[in-house]
Amino acid sequence: MEYDSCFKKRNDEYVLNLYKKCQHFCKKINNHFCEEDLINIEEDFPIKRISKKKKLSGEKCNDESRIISPYNKFKYDTFLIIDAIQNSIETRFMKNENLLKDLNWLDPRSFAVFNNTELLPVSALSTICKISGLNHQVNLTELKQFSSQYEHFIP
Repeated sequence: MEYDSCFKKRNDEYVLNLYKKCQHFCKKINNHFCEEDLINIEEDFPIKRISKKKKLSGEKCNDESRIISPYNKFKYDTFLIIDAIQNSIETRFMKNENLLKDLNWLDPRSFAVFNNTELLPVSALSTICKISGLNHQVNLTELKQFSSQYEHFIP
């Protein structure tokens, strides 16, 4: 999953589609288990009554509407989860972005990319070489040689 795909999912159209899929899933489960009393999933979220706050003396304004529709609560919770995922990705992986890019060049699936085009970016493996104290140019040369012969090693 790409990191940018989380941003695309944070919109009303995506949430409405997801909400409809959840309702459809509940209907299918209920139809499948209609003869059994043990399983019954509500097809829509229940509307919960939220208690009103008392006004203090001297207050003139009322609280805003405190009833949240089931769909809006679902939308709020979905956005909350997507935001938590985005935050987790940023804190765990984005500070090591260059190292992860370098590790990608060591994946055999990426060998075909620079074997066919002979294009291996100059910045490839630079973070790994910097951390390990190895010669960057020597490692690039060895990686190119190994990647060109890799298919011969695998049966």
